[in-house]
Amino acid sequence: MKIVTFFARGESAKFIDSLEKPKFTVIANEFGNELEAFPQIGEYIKDSEVHICCNGWPTELDSYKRINFFDNYNVTKLMRPYMHDEGRVNIQNSCHLPDIFLSDLHKDWMYQRGVNLPDDFKYKYSYPSTGTATLAYTVLEVAEDGDVVNILGLDFYENSGYLVGTPDATDWGVNGPMQDVLYNLVARHPLIKFNMITTAKKHLDEVEELENMNLTRVEI
Repeated sequence: MKIVTFFARGESAKFIDSLEKPKFTVIANEFGNELEAFPQIGEYIKDSEVHICCNGWPTELDSYKRINFFDNYNVTKLMRPYMHDEGRVNIQNSCHLPDIFLSDLHKDWMYQRGVNLPDDFKYKYSYPSTGTATLAYTVLEVAEDGDVVNILGLDFYENSGYLVGTPDATDWGVNGPMQDVLYNLVARHPLIKFNMITTAKKHLDEVEELENMNLTRVEI
């Protein structure tokens, strides 16, 4: 049994005090500013193997590099929230780690153009956000039966901004599809225990009822 902790950028990401330190940490998007402002998070993940998942923007790694993240932490993978055969992806990588894309097993979990996405959607397969893509990667490719997965900072923009900074947009699936991805991942992995700390309330009733989900709501 191992502890795997997933971080998204919502304000609930700081509520780590009750959690056992992880063997693996998986972080969605840029997070250097958060680690700088909340050094206790850095201490919490210091001894773990770290994977990050970013979408390929030119400046997305700047905050990591400013705090010497790749030197001071055991960062072993740079994931991309896209299928490996998605031809319309434009990636700009500014670190030493190679780009690793989602494996084919994600296709059964993603939304698909022309099926449950519009016919003109940019990508053939897509998760509703980088955060949910990173969570799916955490559950499908890092965690195993018997493990504990902690979910922090996944607030769906509800009662929460970013832990550092202010969101300038929300993702297309914030009112249901993002929560559906979460539900399906938890429901179809009954031998993994999930601890989720979040500010969110909407579209989570069925998630909260799952036997392998311990959901705690916090106020900011």
